[in-house]
This record gives sequence, C-alpha cells and structure tokens, in this order.
Amino acid sequence: LKCSRCAKFYINQVLHRMRTLQTRPLGRTCGFHIMRSSLMQVLLLSAAVCVQGNHAQIRRETEPRALEKDWHAGVHQSPSMVLQRSLVTMLSSDSLANLQMFMIVPATVLLFLMLYEFSGSRVFTRLGLPKTPKKAEKLAGTGVAAWQRQDTLWSLYGSLFVLLRAWCSSKDTKWTARSIVAGLFFWYLWREFAFAMLHSAYTAEVINEVTELHNKKDASDAYQAILVSLRFNTLVWFPTMSILDPWIMYFCKMRLRQFLTTKALNSYLSPHAHSYYHIKVNESTNGIDNPDQRICDDSASIASDCIQLYSQLWSAVLGVGLWTSVMLSIADFLVVKIAFAFCVLKMVVAWFGYGESVVAANLNVIQSSAAMRYGLTRVRDSAEEIALGSGTGREQMQAHTLFSAVVAANFNSTAINVRYSSAVALCDEFPGLCLWLVLIPKIVTGNLRFGDANRVHQSYGQLDKLFGFLVNNFQSLTDLQANTERFKALMAACEEQEGSSAIQYEEAPTGIALELQGLAVQPPKQAQLSAGVSLSCPAGKAMMVIGPSGTGKTSVLRAISGLWTRGTGTVRLPGGKQPQLHFMPSCSYLPIGSLHQLVCYPDQGESEEALPSVREALVRAQLGYLVEKWGLMTEKDWRFLLSAGEKQRMGFARLFWNLRNCKDNSVLAVLDEATSACDIHLEATLYTEMRSELQEGHSLRGFISVGHRPQLQAFHDTWLLLGDKVELADGRQTSVLAAGTWKTPDGKSLEWQQLGATSKAQDA
Repeated sequence: LKCSRCAKFYINQVLHRMRTLQTRPLGRTCGFHIMRSSLMQVLLLSAAVCVQGNHAQIRRETEPRALEKDWHAGVHQSPSMVLQRSLVTMLSSDSLANLQMFMIVPATVLLFLMLYEFSGSRVFTRLGLPKTPKKAEKLAGTGVAAWQRQDTLWSLYGSLFVLLRAWCSSKDTKWTARSIVAGLFFWYLWREFAFAMLHSAYTAEVINEVTELHNKKDASDAYQAILVSLRFNTLVWFPTMSILDPWIMYFCKMRLRQFLTTKALNSYLSPHAHSYYHIKVNESTNGIDNPDQRICDDSASIASDCIQLYSQLWSAVLGVGLWTSVMLSIADFLVVKIAFAFCVLKMVVAWFGYGESVVAANLNVIQSSAAMRYGLTRVRDSAEEIALGSGTGREQMQAHTLFSAVVAANFNSTAINVRYSSAVALCDEFPGLCLWLVLIPKIVTGNLRFGDANRVHQSYGQLDKLFGFLVNNFQSLTDLQANTERFKALMAACEEQEGSSAIQYEEAPTGIALELQGLAVQPPKQAQLSAGVSLSCPAGKAMMVIGPSGTGKTSVLRAISGLWTRGTGTVRLPGGKQPQLHFMPSCSYLPIGSLHQLVCYPDQGESEEALPSVREALVRAQLGYLVEKWGLMTEKDWRFLLSAGEKQRMGFARLFWNLRNCKDNSVLAVLDEATSACDIHLEATLYTEMRSELQEGHSLRGFISVGHRPQLQAFHDTWLLLGDKVELADGRQTSVLAAGTWKTPDGKSLEWQQLGATSKAQDA
C-alpha cells in the first residue's frame, strides 16, 4: 500500500472475492463459512481506512520496511532473529495500513478454535493433547454419570418450563407469580428508559463540555452539565439501582424459591408415599443422589438464576429498542449495521460452537462433586461400622477415586471454558475497533463530539445484551439447566412413588386385628413377587412369624405397614387407608433432642404436662435410669449415647406413650425383631407389657412380630410358620388354620401354615 492507487486496487480485489463468496453455494451454514465472510468484511473495512489516510503517512509506513531490508542485506542472521526483527518492525509502525495484518491474527485464532470444535478435536489428537471424549470415558469409569446421555439444550429447557408453568398455575401461588412476571417487565422498562434516555445523555453531555473547554475557554457550561448529572444520579439513579432494585429482586427470588422448596418437601416427605424411603432404596437405579442438596441448594439456584435471567432478558429486549434509537439519533445506519452484525456473529460462535460441550462439562462437574460429597457423608453416617470392620483403607481409596473424578471433570470443564472464553474474547476484538474507524472521520470533521461517540460505543454494549444474551449468561444458563434437570428428576421420582400403589388397604372387620388376602409383595429393585399368603389374626391376639432368614418375612411386614405398596392382594387392618398402626423396627430412629422429645417422637414433645406419662413409658420399657442420669429436658445426640438394646427399648417406650390417648382396641403393632439386641429377661418383660395392652379397656387390638428366639413363642397366640422343618417349641396343642405356598425373594418356594393354639392350651 505505497499509494492510494494501490489501495483502491486492493479494494477492488476484495470486492471481487466477496462477490465470489456470496454467489458460491455454501450448503449448510457452519462456523467456517461465517468466519470467512466476517474476515473478508474486516479486511475490506481496513483497506477503506488506508485509502482515507494521508499519503505522507502512508509513505512513512514504508520506512521500517526499508530498514528491515537493510538488516537482511547486512549480516547473516538466524531465522529466529529475522522473525523477531520483522515483528518489531511491524509493531513500530504507526500506520493504520498494518491494522488489517493484525486483525487477521485474532480472526485466524478464532477460526482455528471453531474448526477444532466442529472437527471433533482431530487437530489436538495429532498433537497428543487430551481429547474431550476420553475425559468423559474416564469419568464414566469412576462411577460418575456420563453426560453423553443428555439431550439437546432445547429439550432440556422444557423441564424449566414445566416448573414455571406449575408456579404460575398453582392455586396458592398463581396470582403472586403472575404479578411478579408483569411487575418485572414494567420495572425493567423504567430502568432501561432511565439508563438509555437520561443517564447516558447526561453523562455524554458532561464529556462533551469537558472536551470542548480548550475551545470555549469558559467552564460554566461544564459545571452546569456536572450539576444536572449529579442531581439525576442522586435523586433518581441511586435509589433505583441501589435501594429498590435489590429489594425487588429479593422478593421475586424468595417467592419462587418458596414455591419450589415447598413443592419438593411435600412430595419428598409425603406421609403416604414415603418417597424419601423409596428414593434411598432405589438410588442405584434412579440416579437420585443427594436429595438434600437438590431441595436446599438446587431450588435456591433455580429461583435465583431464573429471576435473574428473566430480568436480564427484558433488560436486553427493551434496551435494544431504546439504545437503537439513541444510536440512530447520533450516527448513521452503517454504525447500527456494524453493531448488529458483530452481535450476531458473537452469538452464533458461542451458541453453535460451544453450547452442548459447556453444558455437558458443567453438569459433569456437579455430578462428580455430588458423588464425592455423598461418599463422605456415608463415611460419616457409618463411622463406627467402618472402623470396626477395618474398612478405613477401602473408604480412603474410594474417596481418592471420587476426588480423581472431580479433578478430571474440572479439568475438562476448564479446557472447554478456556476455549469458549477465548472465542468470545476474540469476537469482542473487532466491533469496538470497527466502530472507532467509522466514527473517527466524523470526529475529525467536527460532525460528532467525543461524548456522543462514546455514547455510541455504550449503545453497542447494550445491543450486545440481547444478541449476546446467550453468550454473556452462558454459565448461568448451563447452571440453571443442570440444576433444573436434577430438581425435575427428584420430583419425577417422588411422583412415581405417589402413584405406585397396587396393594389394596381396607378397614379390618370387627373382631379382626389383621387380615391378609392373597398378599404378594414386590420388593424394590426386583421384578418378581414374594410371599403370597392369606390369613387373619383375631382381635386381642398376637401372631408371630417364624422362618429362615431371607425368605421375605420383613417384606410382608413392610407391606402391612404401607411402606412397600407394590404387589397384589388386600390388607385389612384398623383404619384401612389411614391405618392405626405402630411399626417397631430392629433399630428405632433417634432424633437430636431431649428424652422427652425422644419418647414423644414424631410429636414435638414440648408440653410439660406430658412429662409424667413420658417418665412412666420409660419405666415400663426398663429405661427409668436414663431419667436419673440425664433428665427429661437435656438435649443430646442419642445415637452415640445409647446401646443397641437401649435403642430397641426406646421403641417400646415410644409405643407405650403413643397408646395412652388412643381408643380402646384400635391400634395394631408390628414388631420386626424389635428385641434382638435385648437379653432374654428384658425381652420377657417387654412382651409381658405388650400382652397387658391387649386386655379389654386398653388401646392395642393386636400385634404381629418377627423373631428367631423360641422363648418368644410363649407370648403369642397364633404362628405363621415358613418351611417344612420349622416346629413350635412352646409345647401347646395347636391346629392348622391356613396353609399355602410361599415365594421367597430369590424365586424358591416354601410351604407355609398358620397354627393356632387350641382353647384349652390357650387358657393354660
């Protein structure tokens, strides 16, 4: 470019290339064609600037090249030195003619990044660098869920739409939700109007007056502009942005979070579906890990990101209209076209080039971190069992394996985000420079003041909020997508349990404590049914289930209690679908609290009027010494203070306390090896207390228990025997009441029979 004639010839060549590119069929629009077209436009604009330059200035550009020619002719130098001096020569030139050469560099790097994403990392594979699919395989090998199974972004955001539609249509929250949706629109309409039409205008006026001080030689106009801007910022802009906006956003986010958390808690802790139990049992198949994190953290993140993105979307949409009018009032339509073109380019590069990979990498980081937290939580909850079982080394190895998955996931995420942020940063190199190249001639001729030119650049930044919405909020969008998928999976698992009942529950007839008709149970994670029994237990009687371990005895008890509802048959018990039933497992749950609260659980146990009855229940369960040692109101974590036998006796104390206000003969008690950790004498004492509750005027209608000690048979009136070799050690005369075939969980068949003591033997 030694003269203007050469520059004009170069422009004609570029125009010819552009016409050739536009007439050539491109087929599918891809990143390569987009970048090639954009690169040609940048070169054309740079050449136009060279034509408009001063001929003397262009001549000065040739001097460093002549100096470089002298260097090459003087001494024999290495290729690296020649390259270094050539680069120094280019950097030392003050001409705009070299601008096109430097703009090719970021454009070429951006083109390379896009080709890397579209070509499946073939270039990096040849260079020996890590490839993204291999990272995914490594993570999958460590037990972290693979993200290759994820759907496209558009299908995944359907989950968010389902949650928001439920929020806007729920009976309790629809008016609040709709008010928030409409209120945020009007609030951001005012915000964008104040920013585009008032705040930016006052700021530009201040800059204009300050830059013209050397011509006017009078500072009064500058002082007046500063005063007007200060009044607006103090009385309008500061209250809007610093006081009202934070409180409005807090209110909107908390209302949405309240809806999501309440919905999740009601489904997860449903008293009839027991979703929390089934999710825990089936976590290896349903993939629901860390439900506590999904309810607490994910719901908060969804509410925050959702309101934030909704607000920014309105800010972008409204801001485009307002700032476009500002840009047209200051500059010509060419400036608007340049701003829109680069905004679209940035959006296309980010969305189509990095959309899926960024979402997948972010989801992988969340899943691997959740898996490690869950593994460490299991160590904390089972600390004693692990220590006594010499499993510390195994758990340490497992923890390091999970941490390796976290490191691999973060490495993969960082690599993808570095490429993504590099591509976005390279896209941001062009628009500001191109706008200045168009505006500088107008500033030189005096048709445009510097403050107004700065306002045009500010307008491009606001236009970029709409076209760059997906780009600028990509991290928030990916976080929202990942959190929404995790939250929706939890809600789907809860809803699946709410509608999964197949066993029928009915009210037991008068004089019957329990009746089973064709009861067959489908345990979790099993396709076949177990058990298959029809029997009845009269009111005022106790029944004991006797049989080998692993035959499904506990499965029947869980079906009776309503915990396992999948299967066939009918269960008739007191209360029917709302049973009056008290289940005592082999280890009762012990919440943190006082002895008073421990016995009264699940009631709050805050009334002091219940203290005498609590003390009496503890005495009946042979735990009266705990009152003398700790008192009734001292709060403790009882899991580490009570022995296994004391924990079982606490279950009896809880039963005795709950029976005090029940109707006569209205409660069925179910005991699943509830005295396995007690000695024989304590066991006899506890069952004697249970037998006393079967008498007339007491609350217990009957109880059914599972046990292996022969001494327990004496405290029951009827027995369900599983297997051919099972015999009674009681010595009483019995008769067969019912018989059939029992299916075990592993598919085997056993003969079962229900025995009942004769009237004379029972009286004895």
